[in-house]
Amino acid sequence: MCPVQRSRLCVLTWLGLLLVTAAQAAPPVYLPEVVPVDNGMTLRRTADADPKFAFAVAQVCAEAVVAYRDEAHLSGPAQITVFVSRTDEALSNVVTDRRAAIYVVYQKAGHVGQDVRWCGPVGVLCAAVAELFNPARVPGLERFLAAKVAVPAVHDALGDKAWPRPYDYLARDGIGPLTRQMADAAAHPQWAAAGALAQVAERLKLDGLVALLKDLPGQGGAAFRELQTRATARDAALAAAFEPWKRAVDLPRDAQGGLPLATFTDPADLDLVSNRGGAEAKLVTDDGPALAITFGKGAYPYASGIHDDWRFADWTGFKTLEFDAVSQAAAPVKLFTYACDAPDHGHGWLFGSQVLAPGQTTHVVLHLVPPRVGGEDDLPYRTAA
Repeated sequence: MCPVQRSRLCVLTWLGLLLVTAAQAAPPVYLPEVVPVDNGMTLRRTADADPKFAFAVAQVCAEAVVAYRDEAHLSGPAQITVFVSRTDEALSNVVTDRRAAIYVVYQKAGHVGQDVRWCGPVGVLCAAVAELFNPARVPGLERFLAAKVAVPAVHDALGDKAWPRPYDYLARDGIGPLTRQMADAAAHPQWAAAGALAQVAERLKLDGLVALLKDLPGQGGAAFRELQTRATARDAALAAAFEPWKRAVDLPRDAQGGLPLATFTDPADLDLVSNRGGAEAKLVTDDGPALAITFGKGAYPYASGIHDDWRFADWTGFKTLEFDAVSQAAAPVKLFTYACDAPDHGHGWLFGSQVLAPGQTTHVVLHLVPPRVGGEDDLPYRTAA
């Protein structure tokens, strides 16, 4: 990926009496007890986290570690700690510090989270562990390793008892669903990258792919391009495997080098807020193209969504996401905005909060938070319920 200075999101107009607000959530307090699991994995949990559920999370992660170390022969941390906490209000989340810690926030009902386009909670956890074995942050690698290596290994070791709420995770989270996503590579660079890795592993075997991953210079797109160079040097026929990824990341820029993510002239842009929590969204052209959202009454009104064609998968070369916001409320309101490079969480996120004065246009600038910024207090779910 070519680093650029900023990414511009055109004009965003907000309508309604209430806007998204940010409530400060107290950081979870983990019990002092450190529970050993297996294979260098330890578990810490909060008092309200169910111990059996937390142990199941850690056990899945531990089996994934074995798969990556012993089957794939990847290098990773010798000791990994899984921190499990429960929430009644905040969204469930699974993130890592990309060093030696995995943070799992699950909702009271037992929901851990899933990527609806690919996998359920077992796959999510396996992909999170893979982040700790992917220091160069090679695009697509975590999903490929989870589906190809870890999910089958978890099934071999734990069978139907791997997850407290049994589901056919081998069929749901394994290589089959990922293969279908890779076939639709144009939808997202992650799938295109995973497809290239799958073809490399098929022609050079898994050990051959792992050998190419060793000591990659750079990170993200730069590492992937070096991997491409190494792979095609071994087998010239693999050049075609990387073409879908190159097309997926070859996106038009503006005069300042920014990447416009939406023009607010295409109905597909409404997918940016496909989950509206009772809000109404529409495209308007009164003062130029804009997205207008009308929120209903509520303590924390929101609008969110994942754009299926959110094509730029790695935001580490960007500095800011910028847009204009207008409130038509009678009093100042607080706007909280959070964006991650989904479905590649962990590469960085953009967030910020602004007070919008009635009727005035505010230029909102969200700053990129790099992935390796410290410990648990730097994670996005610490900042807003």
